Amino acid sequence: MSPAENQDLRVKHRLLGYFLVSLVLSVFCVLIREKPWPGGTESHTAMEVPAAFLALMVGSMALLRFYSKKSNSFLIIAPAFGDRKSWILDEQFGRCA
Repeated sequence: MSPAENQDLRVKHRLLGYFLVSLVLSVFCVLIREKPWPGGTESHTAMEVPAAFLALMVGSMALLRFYSKKSNSFLIIAPAFGDRKSWILDEQFGRCA
């Protein structure tokens, strides 16, 4: 298999993956649309803390990727997710809520 064919196959697999994830999320959204939200302060805090940690990890990984591959798109992503003020405030909000 030539490199061009290999890349075409990878692109097709990636597009299929994007389509399947979009389809699953759309079906999930339709299924839970009418369900009442049984949340309170504990469940809100339980979701905010992992969200803050996830934002920190995505920002850190984007910075590491930028320093290894020097791609400007990762330099734009890193501050958006890894901004220290945002994840610290998000975690503090999660603890106080």
